[in-house]
Amino acid sequence: MHNKKVWFITGASHGLGLAFVKMLLERGDQVAATTRSIANLSRNITALAGNFLPLQVDLTDEHAIEQAIADTHKTFGRIDVVVNNAGYAVHGPMEELGPAVIDRCFAINTVAPMTVMYKVLPYLRRQRAGYILNISSLTACAIAADTDLYAATKHAILGLSERIMEEVRGQGINITVVAPAAFQAQLWSKEYFTMENVRLHDHDEVAAGFIELAGQPDPPRILLLDNHKTPLKLEKHSNNEIQFVR
Repeated sequence: MHNKKVWFITGASHGLGLAFVKMLLERGDQVAATTRSIANLSRNITALAGNFLPLQVDLTDEHAIEQAIADTHKTFGRIDVVVNNAGYAVHGPMEELGPAVIDRCFAINTVAPMTVMYKVLPYLRRQRAGYILNISSLTACAIAADTDLYAATKHAILGLSERIMEEVRGQGINITVVAPAAFQAQLWSKEYFTMENVRLHDHDEVAAGFIELAGQPDPPRILLLDNHKTPLKLEKHSNNEIQFVR
């Protein structure tokens, strides 16, 4: 029997986010999930009354994020785990991307998770407990062709997360930055092209691995996921800074 938790997850309508929500609700946890369309999200979810709080949130709106977190705490009484999952990526040389694309990529991938963290931290500090899981990308740590903009946004959230880790040290709050190689999801912007047939692992399998992280007393600070198609297994690195999942 696991200790039931309250989760706040962004970008929950499809892909990894949706897999997270379904699996957590099946376990009996309580989940607040943000989406641009509650109708689309709710269509895919079956939950016990009182366990699921769908939230229509524009992640570029600071006040909408603040209200969503407040509503989650009011509904469930606490927030245990925050998953910054929502993402937006484009493919192509930086000089070919217009200002609107650049602004939106930073708004969703950097500013939104930063805002979520700063708005939820007061709740976690009062609890003296909490876990934040930020989904970054391997491109934040390694060079990949034509991913300049996406890599920049993900590198920024990696650096910010490391800074906040130091700020909350000793307050019962843990943060992990996950850097996957690739997911097959509706992440790549249609303005350019969709990355098809590129998947790290089955979304359910990856979600299960991340849920396991949230149950660890001392989770890794940075988690790199490679693209090998072998079962997920957590392997501890000696300095607890980086773990590889295969």
